Amino acid sequence: MSFFQAFPDNCTHMENLFEDGEWAILEWSGTGTFVGEFAGFTPTGKSYTLRGCGFFHVVDSKIQFQRGYFDKLTWFTQIGIPITSESDGTA
Repeated sequence: MSFFQAFPDNCTHMENLFEDGEWAILEWSGTGTFVGEFAGFTPTGKSYTLRGCGFFHVVDSKIQFQRGYFDKLTWFTQIGIPITSESDGTA
């Protein structure tokens, strides 16, 4: 099941947007409720509030490169997903 099916009330808010030439940085916050299966985990009905940051290289009005960061431990803890080597991507 997709992220948007698992968290149908997902909402992302732009906190700050910075631009320097071909580079942009977006700081964001997001909320949602875990109501559908996600990554093999059963929904818990718990909500989350999360902050993150995205970096974009934009050339000719097209994103050429994107990288983002957020605190997965905080997210998983808030929605009740156990932190294991399988869920943190280190397996």
